Amino acid sequence: MLLSLSHGVPLVTAGLNEGKSDVNARVEYAGVGVNLKTETPSAAAIRSAVDTVLGDPSWRARAQAMRGQFEAEDSVGAAVDIITAIVGGTPGVGR
Repeated sequence: MLLSLSHGVPLVTAGLNEGKSDVNARVEYAGVGVNLKTETPSAAAIRSAVDTVLGDPSWRARAQAMRGQFEAEDSVGAAVDIITAIVGGTPGVGR
């Protein structure tokens, strides 16, 4: 999911188990993909969802916007700050 969005590609998601339903709901809420809301989607449902995300440019536009948000974040720096704070150092120092 993150790999697709990091390239600005909209998603078609499925799955209910192992936390997939939560991730898929977030994909749907953010408007970056279609959530099929099933563990076993039919070929017709997948085809329809793919046609939806490829046929309407707004899906790609929202995925591209999310890509921009990812690019604007300093995720490595944020991770360093969290680890540094846990071990008792000063966030932002050492980068």
